[in-house]
Amino acid sequence: MKKLYKVIVLCCLVALVGCEGINAPHLSSNKVITDEAINANNNSVTLCGELNMNISAYKYISFGMMYAETESELKSHEGISVPVKVLYGTQFQVEISGLQSYTNYYYRAWVCINQKQYIWGEIKSFTAAPAPSITGFSVSDVQTNSAKFEVTNNSNSITDWGLVYSSDKTLPTISSANSITCGTLPGTYYVTLYEFKENTTYYARAYARNNNGITYSKTLTFTTKKESSGNGTSGNGSGSNFYNGHEYVDLGLSVKWATCNVGANKPEDYGEYFAWGETSGKSSYTWYSYKWCNGSAYSLTKYCTSSSYGSLDYKTTLDKSDDAASANWGGSWRMPTDDEFTELRNDCTWTLTSVNGVQGFKVASKKNGKYIFLPAAGYVSGSSLLSDGMFGYYWSSSIDRYGMSWYAYHVYMYIYSSSADRSTNSRYYGQSVRPVCP
Repeated sequence: MKKLYKVIVLCCLVALVGCEGINAPHLSSNKVITDEAINANNNSVTLCGELNMNISAYKYISFGMMYAETESELKSHEGISVPVKVLYGTQFQVEISGLQSYTNYYYRAWVCINQKQYIWGEIKSFTAAPAPSITGFSVSDVQTNSAKFEVTNNSNSITDWGLVYSSDKTLPTISSANSITCGTLPGTYYVTLYEFKENTTYYARAYARNNNGITYSKTLTFTTKKESSGNGTSGNGSGSNFYNGHEYVDLGLSVKWATCNVGANKPEDYGEYFAWGETSGKSSYTWYSYKWCNGSAYSLTKYCTSSSYGSLDYKTTLDKSDDAASANWGGSWRMPTDDEFTELRNDCTWTLTSVNGVQGFKVASKKNGKYIFLPAAGYVSGSSLLSDGMFGYYWSSSIDRYGMSWYAYHVYMYIYSSSADRSTNSRYYGQSVRPVCP
């Protein structure tokens, strides 16, 4: 994994020199941006800013931050001014120490052009108090348009935490980059994103927020792979068919079936495990951690057709926003319905096989002979992966049709059987998702 290196501004472009005193002309402009105050504790903070200008157009330029305990001090330019010597692309940071615990401060970014003219960013504020911490952040399995992230946060009393990423901001923030929220409770989350462009460098950071402020991890840099030419990985003998960056096989059925599970990059990879109606993996799968209930199967808050199990809304099929395939792959990708899985069971031949040592089923169309491979990926209950290599469990987008709202339909397969069966399972279990598209 590449490390992010500081870019020292060359003296031929930027000379850090003093302006003609604080009484030089002053302007407010979007040429300098006051960004977030991050990584605060009782007596220190990091203040962030950005230059929205072509610095090479000026002979002399300096920039930095001013902070004070009152807003009026900043308006009259009487705060403590701290110049900066390092740029990260167009962004910069100032680490401030010696603050008074639980005291509110004001700050603003500034730039001085040709030793004569100050330009000021907007005034913002922060409190010198402990922000939450990020205890782990990593990226792996980088492909042409996807990457898998692991984010660990063990802090309590947080409002939200997750990750941010950008292809042009080396210090991505929630306000300047794409952001993904992982949750509000401590734990480890695994998120595979399928939103990247091929052969492109990205910068990513984990974040956590509470009422005191926000904390970011160090920046991780990764570059997606270049799309290769030639046949895909499905082995269906028909060459590659791609939609929205993901390969599919046309089995001659009512929908086209993806060649990989969500979170996987090869047909034999298990991929991510999802509770029904959730769109990201997590460290524990129980009713207590399930998104759509209040701790039990009898307190459902969504997708409920019987008052015995919670709040009625009579929804029987997942909304797009709660569909793991749609949320992760975009476009028209979605989870199959119960009827579409029935079609796959009835109109295909299921044959036990293995791919690169992974047990599963070759599912071959009776109509055109093309096929997909479904690995026996097992399922997750609590924090334990169970029955992998023996069983495969794949969620549909449909809940039980007969009032048992805490159940959702799935197809399951057993390696000692010559077919797949339809059944239901508790919605909190972590199971595989194989997407379909029109």
